[in-house]
Amino acid sequence: MKCEMAVRAPPGQQLIVTFESLDIAPGYSGCADFLSLIDGDLQEQTPVPGVAKKLCGTEAPAPVITSGRAVTLRFDSNTIEEGQGFTAVITPFHQGECTRDEYRCDNDRCIDRRLMCDDHDNCGDGSDKCWLSVTAVVVIVIITIIVFAILVLVAVIYLYKDTLKKTL
Repeated sequence: MKCEMAVRAPPGQQLIVTFESLDIAPGYSGCADFLSLIDGDLQEQTPVPGVAKKLCGTEAPAPVITSGRAVTLRFDSNTIEEGQGFTAVITPFHQGECTRDEYRCDNDRCIDRRLMCDDHDNCGDGSDKCWLSVTAVVVIVIITIIVFAILVLVAVIYLYKDTLKKTL
């Protein structure tokens, strides 16, 4: 089985491929199943610099930067052994001045501001991750409301008992 997917960034931008997980069964004699990253369109057949020609196993590579505006992911499977596959986030970016709709990463890349705090490393250096995700904020707000409601209920019960004692 061969599966290919090409991703193209808008003009003037490059792509960063960040692997969140990699679990491709290596097979008995090396990479029987593997993932290849091709810098550019499939016709160019240029491996991405600094990345193994065949990715397999469970060790995800560091974030990968394309030289141009396209990357092709090619998955080849020749065995019946299965891993969990891989999870990758592909983010377009550019260097230079960021617009107000963009976020400047610590590594001076500009990414779409909507990608901040989405629990993915879109910058490739972790600078767009927030110490509190949206989910964490919602959980904190819910817990705060519950604790406040309990405190109010305890206060009401205390005042009600106090009022009953005075009337008896």
